[in-house]
Amino acid sequence: AGSQARLNMRGSVGAPNWMWRMKDLRAFAKRIKQMRSDLVRADRINHD
Repeated sequence: AGSQARLNMRGSVGAPNWMWRMKDLRAFAKRIKQMRSDLVRADRINHD
């Protein structure tokens, strides 16, 4: 946590203050789709 998890920087105005620094989630979204497919195939979740 600490400064690594901080969203705002005290005493600053404009960018990058109050900017969320989240990495690109496309690879994560692709992995989630694969995980869901695996879970459905293994009959671990509903097929909805």
